Amino acid sequence: MTASIVQQDSAEVTSSETSWTQTFFEHGYGMKDVTAGNALVVFWAGVVPNQVSSMTDNCGNTYVQVSGAAINDANSGRASDVWWAKNVAQVTDPGKIFALTINLSGTASGSWGAVIFEVSGINGATIVAATASIDDTNDSTFSGPSLNGGREAVFVTGLAGIFGATATVALPWAIVQTPGISNGGGGSTENNGGQSCAALVSRGTQQAIFTPQTASPHWFIGAISGVAFIPTSGAVQRQFFSVVCGRLAEFLRMKMMSSWAL
Repeated sequence: MTASIVQQDSAEVTSSETSWTQTFFEHGYGMKDVTAGNALVVFWAGVVPNQVSSMTDNCGNTYVQVSGAAINDANSGRASDVWWAKNVAQVTDPGKIFALTINLSGTASGSWGAVIFEVSGINGATIVAATASIDDTNDSTFSGPSLNGGREAVFVTGLAGIFGATATVALPWAIVQTPGISNGGGGSTENNGGQSCAALVSRGTQQAIFTPQTASPHWFIGAISGVAFIPTSGAVQRQFFSVVCGRLAEFLRMKMMSSWAL
């Protein structure tokens, strides 16, 4: 199965909380129920010294932290992390909406939030993760970590920080803003809240490049988490084997028909 991003959503909280439950993928916003068997990827943007201790949802799915994706940046006071659940179940009650609960290691204050992606084709993925602390002053751009996905992979790069300006992400990346604003293409602007997440399905080595949009100041301090979900080679090999077998069968069929014609 080819990896793809099915849908995404985001939300923000500005109160002091140790646990936060939020509904996502509400139908009134043009979204749909999560499809059973897909994966859910959650980027969290928060404040130090807190980190995510666990995640649960109302479908009974199991979430695990992506190794190497968590960072606490003391300079900016921001933190970020990525969790995911694979081969998920979906909401079975027609009257319910998918709800995610994020539990923290302490009480978080200020502005923090999450971006959630429904992704197909990555249940058996190999995962590559990297983080960065950014302290850019008067630079024309700032970058997320470089991630090598090899063959086609799903890339997610999330920011938790303080912007001195609105920013865009270079194509072909697409940005998902917080709170609750999903934009479908690169070049979408990010608000001054400093929490955002960009995603891409592509091959090779990828790096999200962000550009401040106002004349001055051009700065960003904060934490960045980047993750690449790389579908297993077994899935690629099975797909290749299927294609080869199909073409061989077609070749033999044509040869047989040719023999009958003689």
